Amino acid sequence: MVLQSVRANLPRSILLLAWATFLLIGLWPSKLLPSMLLPLSGTWGKMASSIALVVLSMLARFQVDTSSKRYARWICVGMILGTLGDFFNADLLGAITSQGTLAAIVAFGLGHLCYIGAIVGELRRCEPIRGKPIWFAITVWQFVGLLSWYFIVYHGEKAREIVWPALGYTLLLSGTAGLATALAVYRRHTWPLAIGAALFLLSDLLLAVGMFRGSYPFRSELVWMTYGPGQMLIVFSAWLVARRLDIV
Repeated sequence: MVLQSVRANLPRSILLLAWATFLLIGLWPSKLLPSMLLPLSGTWGKMASSIALVVLSMLARFQVDTSSKRYARWICVGMILGTLGDFFNADLLGAITSQGTLAAIVAFGLGHLCYIGAIVGELRRCEPIRGKPIWFAITVWQFVGLLSWYFIVYHGEKAREIVWPALGYTLLLSGTAGLATALAVYRRHTWPLAIGAALFLLSDLLLAVGMFRGSYPFRSELVWMTYGPGQMLIVFSAWLVARRLDIV
């Protein structure tokens, strides 16, 4: 029985180790060695970490039970779209569009619609379910998103052409955090999902500071140190949701 459990969890553990390794390579060795000496350094290390999470989300889609496959499927699609956004942000898809930043916002936005769809599906399974905790969580996070956009983006001096699209995007990410928090209220074992959604929002706010108000030291590192774990926790939630623990 124990051996079967180890065998079942081994691919997941290997992918998580690969994700962490690629992310660390993307963050630190690139600062110490020229890219030519380390092919996976810098940008490609980060891209590889996102690809590892895509594979991890696909693994979850096949490992979870039938009742959880819908959730895992939408998380997988969202992660694929998020990785596409990473490639746009890194200017690696210039042949497709010259508006990399706007394309990334669209890709990430669609990804979060997938995350929201997955979470809403799980909330509907919570019985008895009461609306007040859900709307309270959504309202609080929308307020956080609106204030963040106002002080970081609206009062920024750069990238004025995407100020208003950034508002919709920020509120969308805040919506994901709100719904994830609401789900965690009903199912405490899904708190990593709420933390992941919050980290994703934080990473985009850190990115927005540099984009709308000017760059700052270790900007890329700070963004990826929040974004990478945030995405990982969202993907890993597919296994947590599959546990189907009682509402507490």
